[in-house]
Amino acid sequence: MFQNLILRSLVASAALILAPATASAAGAADVAQLTLPAGVFADGLAVAADDTVYISGVFGGAGVYRALPGETEMRRFITPPEGEQVQYNGIALDSSQTLLHVCVNRNVFTSAPHRIPEVRVYERQTGTLVKSYPFPDFGTCDDISFDRNGNLYITDSMGTNPDGVRLGTARVLVLRAGTSSIQEWVKSPELYGEIALNFDNIQVNGIAIMDDQVFINSTGTFKTHRIPIKADGTAGPLSLVQVTRPLDTPDGMCVAAGKLLITEVGIVFSARGRNGKIVEAALSGPPGFISTARIKKPLAVGDSISTCAASSKYFYFLESQFGKAYFPDRMAEGLKPSVIHRRSLDTLN
Repeated sequence: MFQNLILRSLVASAALILAPATASAAGAADVAQLTLPAGVFADGLAVAADDTVYISGVFGGAGVYRALPGETEMRRFITPPEGEQVQYNGIALDSSQTLLHVCVNRNVFTSAPHRIPEVRVYERQTGTLVKSYPFPDFGTCDDISFDRNGNLYITDSMGTNPDGVRLGTARVLVLRAGTSSIQEWVKSPELYGEIALNFDNIQVNGIAIMDDQVFINSTGTFKTHRIPIKADGTAGPLSLVQVTRPLDTPDGMCVAAGKLLITEVGIVFSARGRNGKIVEAALSGPPGFISTARIKKPLAVGDSISTCAASSKYFYFLESQFGKAYFPDRMAEGLKPSVIHRRSLDTLN
């Protein structure tokens, strides 16, 4: 989700690959780790009901990586067609647990021409490509999430024209169940606000859906918004969720055991990513009109925690090391193989 941040620094970091990183959390009753191949820069995370884990690779091996239940190493499962210069970003499983949906964008680490983003659909057991849904126009397919009716919502973090010029737009799109095209769902100036930190103009990023409400993180403005899904599927009024403390570079989010979890990369306030976090946002407000979120004590602290997912037993989060890739003074620490951490849902407070 920070795919454009690291182009200027990953080459310098690639020679410094070390051992897996760890994250800390007090009182974690059930801790496990899944390790990606060295050099793979990961982004989206999805977990099946049987705890098969899928993660998308952006740099150092684009595609989808998988770990079956009981495995501790992520292995490449889906590879782009030969010669195709793309990167894989957001990833999600449908409710049938048979189809894996993945955001596919132009690989920003190459000189490949700009292309229309798409959502590719794969059979999750075999990795066979089933179908592809292109964006209605240019943009960036960043993160995706399903609602309970099988509609897929997509954040477009950076609208671009065919020449790759930023258009200053941020929006949410939808692929409705049973339809064949992606459509624009919400486009609002509020989603593209004043940039608190210029991450190549990344705006709307992580997305999660709970109780017919779409929650969206903005990495560039450090804000979280809520959009209710109306009975007819259209978007209700966009509103800002008031948080009890500033979120430090919020990225991916997920719903675990009925709780909204948010990851904080920790670039600004937390030692350039060294103290990234995953936290629970305790929501409050009238039914259907959530207006505040109390940010609880971190569930875990690690190096640039950037996305999460959950099954019926566990929640998972990625320690992505974005800080090492972005800040020159951290490159000397070495870019380690990325780690996905697994925790029991019982550890949620």
